[in-house]
Amino acid sequence: MPSSTITAPLSAAADEPHTERGGQRHLSRFLPGLTTTACIAFGIALIANTQLANDGGWYWYAVLHHGGQRLYRDLHLVLQPLAVLETEWWMSLVGKGWIVSKVPAVLHLLAFAAGIALVTAKSKLAAFPKAVVIAFAFFAAIQFENYRFDDYHVIVDAICLFSILFLLKLNEAPSGRLNLRLAAALGVLSGLAIVTRLTDGVALCLSTALAVAYQTKTRKAPSLLAFFCFTSLVVFGIVLLTGDSLRDYATYTILGAAGPKGGLANVLIRPLLLLWNALVFLTAPQQLRIVLCCGAAAASWTWLIAPFSKGDARSSTIRAIVGLALLAAAIFLLLPVLENGGVIVVLSAMWVIADYGIVFFLALQVALDSLRAGGASIANPERVILLLPFALLLTGAMSSGGYHVGLYAPIAFFILTGAVVFPALLETRWLKSCFLVMAALMAISGACSKTLSPASWQSYRTFPMFSHRLLVHHPTYGSMVVDDNLYSFFEGICSVVKSDGRSELLSIPYPYANYYCDIPPWQGFVQTFFDTSGKEVIDDMMAKLQHSPPKWILYERQLRNLELHEKTFNEGRRLPHRDLDEMIVGNIVSGRWQLVMRGTYGAGNDWLLVRTE
Repeated sequence: MPSSTITAPLSAAADEPHTERGGQRHLSRFLPGLTTTACIAFGIALIANTQLANDGGWYWYAVLHHGGQRLYRDLHLVLQPLAVLETEWWMSLVGKGWIVSKVPAVLHLLAFAAGIALVTAKSKLAAFPKAVVIAFAFFAAIQFENYRFDDYHVIVDAICLFSILFLLKLNEAPSGRLNLRLAAALGVLSGLAIVTRLTDGVALCLSTALAVAYQTKTRKAPSLLAFFCFTSLVVFGIVLLTGDSLRDYATYTILGAAGPKGGLANVLIRPLLLLWNALVFLTAPQQLRIVLCCGAAAASWTWLIAPFSKGDARSSTIRAIVGLALLAAAIFLLLPVLENGGVIVVLSAMWVIADYGIVFFLALQVALDSLRAGGASIANPERVILLLPFALLLTGAMSSGGYHVGLYAPIAFFILTGAVVFPALLETRWLKSCFLVMAALMAISGACSKTLSPASWQSYRTFPMFSHRLLVHHPTYGSMVVDDNLYSFFEGICSVVKSDGRSELLSIPYPYANYYCDIPPWQGFVQTFFDTSGKEVIDDMMAKLQHSPPKWILYERQLRNLELHEKTFNEGRRLPHRDLDEMIVGNIVSGRWQLVMRGTYGAGNDWLLVRTE
């Protein structure tokens, strides 16, 4: 008697799990890919909406270097040369057009977003958590007020991400020959990082070398040799392209860079202050309220909403309603700090404390494992990769005065790397759920903040994205997108300066007026900001101004900012820029120089357009 049970064909039955797995694979690629694409689109919008009154530095260094002046001996640059050389090479290919000048920024953005996506792909997370982590890492990393894709910070960050990626591959390398290739590639990346930002590059180089030593299973010594050789070749090769001697390069980029920051001793002690300052920051009642609200949002989702079960629909529904109410209340209370990026600022302080604790126990475990192994390979050597973003966090503290504000990229990369090298931590349901809620809140906060303020620096602010923007045609740079306040302010300055033909113009401290008016900086003084120009440069400028000044000086007087830098970087001691201020104001008061225009563009700034003849 035939069976009444209807069975599917064997081939169809076999195809069902295959189809399901194929759908899961498609989803695992689609969601992270869609999130990465959205991040790239957002980054392009940022690039189009970013132009500040401190722009033009890389442009003029590149133009003057192309004209034969040395970056260090002649222009006294204290920064690394790669960003300048990149700008110079690109302009030599495509010209000075504003729109085409943004192409390198788009390439930086693509490398940055790809690095985040590729590192995230190494984790064992499912598709949706991967998408959340990508959004978190992107928006948290760019939260620094002046984070731009046409500046050197993003270059170092992209290099760090690909160094992490190559180190993860190094741990999987099946042969010694592949180890050598990966070590050489890591050496190239470290060399590029050094000539992009010295402190970050050196930190990345040393932490990468340590990771190579611990992760390489075969041919360890040749791999380290290849790493350091390629690092040295890249550094020496780039310095050679500047035309400066190694002595001039080292003098200005090491001693010259540390001086405006308060001296080498003060710079080196700031990473030790970072942990203490983060602890003090979190003790303020306002910060504690934000932490509690974020914790309430994570807890309500994790224990009340996410565990919803159809099998226990009544009690699950009640829990979910209570959880949604608590979540809504927490988000309502967080709205102001979600909009201005405050969630990232506060939670990043917590992560700084966690980073120090994790690295301390990691160092202890690695030391104990090394002693037990007796020189053999240690368990889970990829843990050492966490030292890369942690090293960037420490070097970032050297420039931030020992405060965590603005150091969001290394914090985000530390969390991203931790999700890859410690997968067991995120296998616990409640821990993963809390982490994803916190990450989502930080991503939302970063997206809102950057939409409302695409870029800012010190007292310079921009309008929200795509508002108060003008598409103007510049006689030198072609089509430009610029906010209307910036446009009207500098159009007025240029019309006065160029009213009697091309004139000499010194713009202090930044060369945007030189850029917009298309007048080279007087005597090669491209920029003279408080923390990037030392006493020798300011004294030299003052001597030349007293003896034979240019016809026009645009001086941005910002005394509150000057005082802040004296307190933050120089222990309250007087900076040489105060002498410069007194000299300029004294010449105006005495009648030797004439004040032609006065403006207040930017918060708390006093712009003085001075005619010296």
